[in-house]
Amino acid sequence: MKQLSEVGLIEKKKRGQGKPDIIYVMNFTAVHKEGAKEIVLEEQMEQDYQDKLAYILMHPFRNWFNRKTPAVIGIALTVWAMFVCYYLTYYRNFHPDAEHGVAEWADVPKTAKRLYGKGEEPVTCLSKNITVNAKALPNMHILILGGSGDGKTTSLLIPNILLANMTNIILDVKGDLLKNYGGYLKEIKNITVKSLNFKDMLQSDRYNPFVYIDNYTDVIELITNIQTSVKPPDAQKGDPFWDDGVGLYLQSLFEYEWLLAKEGNRVASMPGILELVNRETQKTDEEGTTQLQQDMQELQER
Repeated sequence: MKQLSEVGLIEKKKRGQGKPDIIYVMNFTAVHKEGAKEIVLEEQMEQDYQDKLAYILMHPFRNWFNRKTPAVIGIALTVWAMFVCYYLTYYRNFHPDAEHGVAEWADVPKTAKRLYGKGEEPVTCLSKNITVNAKALPNMHILILGGSGDGKTTSLLIPNILLANMTNIILDVKGDLLKNYGGYLKEIKNITVKSLNFKDMLQSDRYNPFVYIDNYTDVIELITNIQTSVKPPDAQKGDPFWDDGVGLYLQSLFEYEWLLAKEGNRVASMPGILELVNRETQKTDEEGTTQLQQDMQELQER
């Protein structure tokens, strides 16, 4: 009996040990089913969002405004403002330790390439490695500083004169540049060279303003320019009677020479004005009538 009882207990224990396994399997199955449902639900929701987004992109001009739109726009603007502030604060070049400015030598190859541009003329040669294109900079103003004999003319001015690729106005005080390179420019480069020489007038090119006069207004402008050019800038302003008188006197002489030249089919000139001034000193009678007065009277009677 005792052995039978022990056998019964062993069988009960064996049956009792199998129950937790069954419960565990049932619980695992239930959890697995719930997890599968959640995965399927998430996949379905993700698919729904993709379909909605695709639909919105395919219909961009429809009115999608709803009660949540203002809040979403506000959040987006806030995030954007925070991003901009963050970027400007942490990615901005504040130039530390450079409050008073910085300077460094330029890279010669990069500078030469930028100044040379496309190589279109006219160009200005600054050195062996740097040539400036006229279109590469806003202007071609160049300041050269150096003492006497430092090579300012030899190193910069003469090479650009020999290039002969643009119009130049050169202040040649000694006359050496015209003497040494004027013939080369005329004969070899076929360049027109004009010289304004106040020391030797016979060697100077001359300018006749009457060539550019077409009417009475041009005559008045010429006289005004002459008066302004000879008047000192610091001259005291007095009675304008004398200035006006000089202007009228010059106007009469210039118009007389201009009209007389038109009648004679010639071009009026400044020597003709000087001749009229000399006639003012020539007396023709005892009453003091001058030759210029007679000429003016004859012109008026024509």
